[in-house]
Amino acid sequence: QRFQHYNWSALKPETGIDDFYFPRLITKKSTKEEVYNSAWFIRKGYKIMPFDNLAYKQLFQLNKRKKMEILFHCGSGKDRTGLFAALLLKLFDCDEKTIYADYLYSNKSVEKDLMPRLVQSDFTDEIKEMLLYVCSVHEELLKSSFDEILKRYFFI
Repeated sequence: QRFQHYNWSALKPETGIDDFYFPRLITKKSTKEEVYNSAWFIRKGYKIMPFDNLAYKQLFQLNKRKKMEILFHCGSGKDRTGLFAALLLKLFDCDEKTIYADYLYSNKSVEKDLMPRLVQSDFTDEIKEMLLYVCSVHEELLKSSFDEILKRYFFI
């Protein structure tokens, strides 16, 4: 068998974070602050995704057990996938500058896929700007994951 497919979700329903697709919560009447606040679970998610995450555990075990290539992805390929890729790079002792650059590269697909839809939408420019911000990845999100790992395991 050439390919093996696994359907593992890195989102954790037991925490209330089982869906990162929050734009459906936004209406034409939403304020900039409401758009930002509607994405609270993304900021929270980065602080809890590295822990007790069955999908990540299974991927790490698969990587350890088998000498093969692994393709992993998620809906947007930036949050769950971005964090896992960063953890893998960290595991292989990649330098931090490269890890963050790779992670932030996800914003290219946000620009390519989300921007055209936002430009065509009838949201105000202020709301479009905030939607672009909350749908993008940011260094502080990844840093929050690494900080939580350090706090938990190195008591920093």
